Amino acid sequence: MAQKHVRPMLPKDIPAVVEIHIAAFSGYFTSMLGPKFLALFYGEIQRSSSAVTYVFERDGRVLGFSVGTFSHGGFYRRLFLRRWFPFAVYSFAAVLKQPTILVRVVRSLFQRVAKPSQKDLAVLGPTAVFPDEEGRGYGLMMVSAFLDHVKEVGGKQVRAEVRKEDQNLIRAYQNMGFAVLRETNVPSGTVLVELCYRIGNGDGHD
Repeated sequence: MAQKHVRPMLPKDIPAVVEIHIAAFSGYFTSMLGPKFLALFYGEIQRSSSAVTYVFERDGRVLGFSVGTFSHGGFYRRLFLRRWFPFAVYSFAAVLKQPTILVRVVRSLFQRVAKPSQKDLAVLGPTAVFPDEEGRGYGLMMVSAFLDHVKEVGGKQVRAEVRKEDQNLIRAYQNMGFAVLRETNVPSGTVLVELCYRIGNGDGHD
């Protein structure tokens, strides 16, 4: 019988996390920045005391990952200011090939900076599994572990953003207790749905 479990992300998991990101988010601009950029990005997140990171492992192989942060408003600003030079070096080739990527990076950074920064608020970031492992509930298992951690440390709510077109994922989140807050149109033409899980009576609602 296959051994499956969710556990905290370790430094040794970063190569697998990068591989999963590129496979799951192949059409996203972050994937265009390259594996070195992503390795630095996820490595810094994994080491941060303000982040919560998990992987899903089956028979010793990492098949998925989930990351999120507390104090979200300043997290990415501090991250990029602290390691701006290697981030710039690793993304240089991609920006040369497609200069508009730089605009999207800057816009994304400022959007993240604008996010709420309350200490009792956690923001769920990228969560993904290898495409051929989708539909088996592995991603939701990691989200559940994330929610449990936030509860344990006294967090009051968790927010997440999902593309509106991904209705199955939105419904899955709603079944876990998330409620839709708002929709946001981003310059790329994508519509993002922001969801909120409020920690109160054990069911995601106050």
